[in-house]
Amino acid sequence: MASRDLINSLTLVPSIPPILATASTTAAAVAIDTAEYESLMVVFDVGVIDTACTVALSLVECATLSGSYTAVAVGDLIVPLGTSASNQANPATLVLANSNGNPVAIGYRGALRYVKPQITLAGTVGTGAAVGAIGVLGNGRHQGGAMLTSSIIQ
Repeated sequence: MASRDLINSLTLVPSIPPILATASTTAAAVAIDTAEYESLMVVFDVGVIDTACTVALSLVECATLSGSYTAVAVGDLIVPLGTSASNQANPATLVLANSNGNPVAIGYRGALRYVKPQITLAGTVGTGAAVGAIGVLGNGRHQGGAMLTSSIIQ
């Protein structure tokens, strides 16, 4: 593997397909299976939103696929530099008061196997907000996997 090769060391897992949310809602997500990987980050894609709308980004986790998912503890989240999730009402949730369309990544360092991203829109959504999320798995125990995985669990 080339020393500058990143594409063959990551696996992408679509979790929240791109949707146009037109009302206050929580987007449905499929679980990301972290088995055989040492790291996970979730990239949230939130389009430009109305100033009267807020978008809450969070992760939930579970040891089993069909079990009860709970919020990821603050200590198991890696938030972007310059962002403080701890000063908010729910410290495990990153709240965007408005979005200029830039993606936001949240890292996961927890120990549970299954992780789901959550995107919750509240307030006046207006003409709609394009949202989606994709899991980026890295440091695979068996390198050389496909870039786009079929291990999407519904």
